[in-house]
Amino acid sequence: MGGAVAELDKEIGCVRKAIAPAQAEIKRLDAERRENEADNEAVYMEIMDLQSQASSLKDQIFSGRREEENQTGLLRDNMNVLRGLEQDLIRTESDHSRLEKTVRAL
Repeated sequence: MGGAVAELDKEIGCVRKAIAPAQAEIKRLDAERRENEADNEAVYMEIMDLQSQASSLKDQIFSGRREEENQTGLLRDNMNVLRGLEQDLIRTESDHSRLEKTVRAL
């Protein structure tokens, strides 16, 4: 029986030697997996940050467009007021000229 145990011990040793490289590869792959998970987490956080920045920039662009539209509207309104004032000035000058002629005629 001692010979059978010794034979089994020898076979177990051979099996351990045979699987040792596979176990080392499993440990290496597990460490690589953990590293990849950490890298994935960092990439995910960077993506989230970039999405936040993109959203903020989009809001700034839309805000800038609204401000530009408001300024354009104000400019258009002011131009209309100036045109109206110009017409009023022309009428006033015309009225003044007619009054001068009337005063001279009197």
